[in-house]
Amino acid sequence: MPVPLIVLLLGLAVLVWSADRFVGAAAATASRAGMSRLLVGMTVVALGTSAPEIVVSTMASLDGICNENFHDGNGNNAYILPESSSLFKD
Repeated sequence: MPVPLIVLLLGLAVLVWSADRFVGAAAATASRAGMSRLLVGMTVVALGTSAPEIVVSTMASLDGICNENFHDGNGNNAYILPESSSLFKD
């Protein structure tokens, strides 16, 4: 097996392992705080989907390209938060 393929598979294994530990720790912290597991799951998914946009926007801002890049990730979160909170109406 070529070395890049081994590195790719090792990186994928570390990614899966660390994601599992992150979600487990988030669920344990939330249960200690009295939060529901659904809310924790939605928060982890929201963070995971918004993180790439926020990183790209931050890198573009650091390069001096500050048009609407900053609002990309934050705008999505501003839209998703009220939509997801409607699931918790009594």
